[in-house]
Amino acid sequence: MRISTLHATNASSKPRQPRPDPAWQGQIEDWVSISPRADGRGNLLVTDAHSRLSAVDEASGRVVWTQAGAVEQEQPIVLPEGPLLGTVNEHLRATDPQTGELKWSLLMGPKISGPYLGPKGEILVLDRLDRPPYFSLRRLDPENGKTLWSQGIERLRTSPVEVYDGRVYTASNTRPAGQTIVSALDLESGQPLFEFRDAQVDRIAFRQDKMLFFAITRLPREDVFELQQRDASNGEMDWRYSPQGSVRSHPVWTPDGSRIVFFEAINGTLTTRLVGLDAQTGEVAWTVPGGLGRHLTFGADGSLYCAQTDFDAQGRSHAVLKHLDPRTGELLWSHEAPSPPRWFQPTDAGDLITVSDEAGPDGEMVSRLRVLDANSGEQRWERTATGLITDLELGGSESVYVLESPCRVVGLDTHTGQVKMDLHQAESLSMGRDQQTLFVVS
Repeated sequence: MRISTLHATNASSKPRQPRPDPAWQGQIEDWVSISPRADGRGNLLVTDAHSRLSAVDEASGRVVWTQAGAVEQEQPIVLPEGPLLGTVNEHLRATDPQTGELKWSLLMGPKISGPYLGPKGEILVLDRLDRPPYFSLRRLDPENGKTLWSQGIERLRTSPVEVYDGRVYTASNTRPAGQTIVSALDLESGQPLFEFRDAQVDRIAFRQDKMLFFAITRLPREDVFELQQRDASNGEMDWRYSPQGSVRSHPVWTPDGSRIVFFEAINGTLTTRLVGLDAQTGEVAWTVPGGLGRHLTFGADGSLYCAQTDFDAQGRSHAVLKHLDPRTGELLWSHEAPSPPRWFQPTDAGDLITVSDEAGPDGEMVSRLRVLDANSGEQRWERTATGLITDLELGGSESVYVLESPCRVVGLDTHTGQVKMDLHQAESLSMGRDQQTLFVVS
């Protein structure tokens, strides 16, 4: 039997010895399949290779309880107020987070999908039926798994369920193909509120009682996109926008809600532009041309960061990380790198942390961790990993911890790049709620 050792290490911002003594150390009697996860109640949830779920006290490392067959090689779903949910052998199982006891179990089978969750831990599942109405949406009581209400959806196919502001939304395809009916139900009672029909709807997003989605018309030679914003309370249209070509990213609102930002491909090519729409009118507020648009994110102050692959006059590509004003699209700074970052995140302390994968001296792919000044774009430091970085955790704004292949955890000072921790034979890492305790499995 293989034994996994779980360490809790003080992830202080002060420089420490590369191999700090653990605050505590415990053992799990089998291979831990994925990173431990805090449950928000003071315990770590640890899943082993035999679908056993254990709750480990964050402060002491004591195993509080172990439940056999609670999950299948995955972390359970943690509800804000309610049980832990996991799927085992086509059964949805609810586990008491305090005792580890099984509260209830529901046979899902191939005809039940979900669970779909509301913001307060509401649980919904979707049953596929052999005859009309073809689907039945059910809300379950989290305490006992009993059905609180069910509502038939007379469609042939349906997409995942969305819950927002006391309403449940389903987007269901009908015949003829290519049309979608979006329905809204009351979350408490299951009663229908409204519905509307449009082209095929892709991934609904919500903000401040607005719903945003792409309506896609499938044609033999191309797909026609149309971005729509509607009132989430009644489905009435606010505006619609037709892009020049296809869309390369899902639209997102800026933190202040004034703009909607996304990458738009131009006339079916790989060339994209970053588009900022006025969220009130749907009119184009600004555009930023570029090559292949990749990722975008926002800082705590609302500023916009995006990664693009641009091309020079000779057609050579180079990756560019850009910092933009989200209201005007004005370029504040840009930073070139050998390859586009696959992950980047600004911190509250004014740093921008990026991870990119590049060819090393021997041709093998390695990851490079770079930290930039988020205000100027100047590079503070960079570090080449021994292999690929497979996981990353932030210790507040002072520290960054990476899991590198093969089996190495390195902790670095975010501002200087100084190595604060270097642990080998480590298989996973996760950060505690206090952002000061690092949990490592070896």
